[in-house]
Amino acid sequence: MAPARPRVLIVDDQVIVARSLEKAIRSLADVTIEERPEAALDRIRRGERFDLVLCDVMMPEMNGPEFFDRVVACAPDVGAGFVFISGGMEGPVKRHLDATGQPCLIKPVTSDALRELVRQVAPRRQ
Repeated sequence: MAPARPRVLIVDDQVIVARSLEKAIRSLADVTIEERPEAALDRIRRGERFDLVLCDVMMPEMNGPEFFDRVVACAPDVGAGFVFISGGMEGPVKRHLDATGQPCLIKPVTSDALRELVRQVAPRRQ
């Protein structure tokens, strides 16, 4: 029996960006996209689990570090697989992101870098 594919959650308010991230990794993982952090948080609260969360930093409803804090509060195991993606930030948001200790990829992110992230979480699934 083949090992389960990694589950990846992409949280990005820009659909075109989320779809391009999905396109880069869908051959390696089962991908779920949420445009709203609150909707993604609801999935996690209901018990959905993801091996990797790719999260935009700057979103209107809730920024990425705030979303991370809420995820960790209800599902610490999901927080371990968090990677932020940003086109740039400064001030309090950058300090908050740095305080999470989670990695942050700078846009534009290459398909190779995304596939490597998925490959890194795949062995944990076996």
